[in-house]
Amino acid sequence: MSIKKLIFIFIFLFFVGFIFYLFYGENDINKNNLKAGVYNFNNEIIPSTIQDSYLENIYFSKIENLPFEARDSHTVYIFNGKMFLTGGLNAQDNIIDKEKGYVDYKNAKYFNDIWMSQDGKNWRLIKEHADFPPIRSASIVEFNSRLFLLGGWSPVVGYNVGVWESEDGITWKKIKNDPEFGQREGQQVIEFKDKLLLIGGVNYNLNGKKVVFNDVWESEDGVNWKLLTQNAGFSPRWDFGVVVYKNKIYLAGGMAGTGILFGDVWMSDDGKNWQLINKKPDFKKRQGQIMVTYKNKILLIGGTSSESEIENVWISEDGINWEKPFIKTNLPQIEDQSVVVFKDEIIVIGGMTKNFEWSNSIWISNFYTKEEIKRIITQEPWRINVTAKGFGFLKCDNEKCNYILKMNENKKLPIASLTKLMTSLVAIENYKIFDVLQIPNQAQDFNFNTVFNIDDLIKEGEKFYVLDLIKLSLIASSNKAPFTLASEIGYNKFVNMMQKKAQELKMENTYFQNPIGLDIKGVINLSSVDDLVKLIIYIKNTYPILFEITIAKEDEVESLGGKVYKLKNVNEALYFEEFENNILGSKTGTTPLAKENLILITKEWYIYIILNSSNRIADLKLLNKIIKTYENTINY
Repeated sequence: MSIKKLIFIFIFLFFVGFIFYLFYGENDINKNNLKAGVYNFNNEIIPSTIQDSYLENIYFSKIENLPFEARDSHTVYIFNGKMFLTGGLNAQDNIIDKEKGYVDYKNAKYFNDIWMSQDGKNWRLIKEHADFPPIRSASIVEFNSRLFLLGGWSPVVGYNVGVWESEDGITWKKIKNDPEFGQREGQQVIEFKDKLLLIGGVNYNLNGKKVVFNDVWESEDGVNWKLLTQNAGFSPRWDFGVVVYKNKIYLAGGMAGTGILFGDVWMSDDGKNWQLINKKPDFKKRQGQIMVTYKNKILLIGGTSSESEIENVWISEDGINWEKPFIKTNLPQIEDQSVVVFKDEIIVIGGMTKNFEWSNSIWISNFYTKEEIKRIITQEPWRINVTAKGFGFLKCDNEKCNYILKMNENKKLPIASLTKLMTSLVAIENYKIFDVLQIPNQAQDFNFNTVFNIDDLIKEGEKFYVLDLIKLSLIASSNKAPFTLASEIGYNKFVNMMQKKAQELKMENTYFQNPIGLDIKGVINLSSVDDLVKLIIYIKNTYPILFEITIAKEDEVESLGGKVYKLKNVNEALYFEEFENNILGSKTGTTPLAKENLILITKEWYIYIILNSSNRIADLKLLNKIIKTYENTINY
């Protein structure tokens, strides 16, 4: 064989090998792992489920036991088409009191290893100990083709972290000891309008005190920083979420120095001036969440709360209005995880659960098809992304009601102030509406703690018409009013009348113990979705005035002594734009045991019932959107 041919073969094989390396990098090839789907120009598979998906159909698949140790407060960054993970801590062996949340973080295990992945699934250790010390809550951001590490706390140097720089994500060099923004952790660093902005954070020991910040700093080079504003308008906080979206900055949630959690959303178009755009969004107050942009929307992912249960993924097109995915996403309640968008996938890495369990798992986004959604909502309704333990949506006509969606419709659940519908029904059937009743002295023996403190204003001995006591019960959700309605007849006798009425209506899973709905010494009222439908139908057909009362946003009643009480409806559903001017009747109820409950009837004779929910309005909105999307395709 001639030398020219050998040279040609060598060059050809080298070229093929080079292309092979570029194509597959350091990953092993396994043809059996290829799945059916569409390929893009980079020959990356696009699963067929994504082709007809949208964000409300998102869920996450879990990959367990990654090679790096479980951790939270770590940092994941993307650079030159690769994903890196570093830092964080694991305090699994340092829990002092799990119930009270006491953890010895100072003596926890801290990390400064560096791991790399080209797909987010397969990881390899590329540096056992980084040039910077073990660290938690640091920010790493790419800017001007370089990486900068800012903030954080280390058991080696404390808050004296300084500013570090890297040109490859692996080798780091400290370039500044004392940055102008000082020492802190739990901050957020973003690139915005060709500058870096550093926002908020906390220092647990600044001159012997815990200090939480709401300042904003800016830098044109990542090294030199100047103060943009000392007080950004929002309360000082740390562990919040922040994202740049459509040339504006959005900030949500976080924790105050006192441990109070925030659930507000703020917006800025310059980083200096901030506007509160939603004081109370549908998601619960939380800290430790991450915000990212994906498919031209904002996603808020993760976080933990004092609430018993919170939803882990929220979606927004404007930062003001937020929605949940249709189906439970499989993500646990987790905080201080990392979330990145990498190669068109959302990847959630590590974190700590509410039960103080540190994780080294990852969760990768995927999408249900519309056909899968339809199957789940009709055959596996417990997977619908609501917090309620029972719900029903029905379409009624003059003859009957049919379920469109339902879950645990016959399960006995506490109903809180939904009780007052039956109380008012029994009252209107046994009194004349202008009968006069007096607030009994025994009313003060109960724990009356209602919204707007209406019961604090009403005094024992005052006299009211029965109609006004019903208004107090159904609009302001007064507790003294139903107690008075029962006491005139005889408290126990009245409760027995409520139970007898339930039996007449064939409410077989309903048990009344009091006329109010409070959790009184563990004695609670129980009912079910199906039983409440029977009560609703009876009231609509016999005493529709009760439903008319429930939907008054404001009203007033006057005692016979001439004292006027202004009433404001405590039912949030009445202010839901989707149902504006279309509600026939509605009632809410909340107690610690019953959680949040809701009945809503529309003028088209649709019934929504939500029981034992941690977030009834978010559940209502989700069920309503599912129905609008799929009603015409569901067989019921």
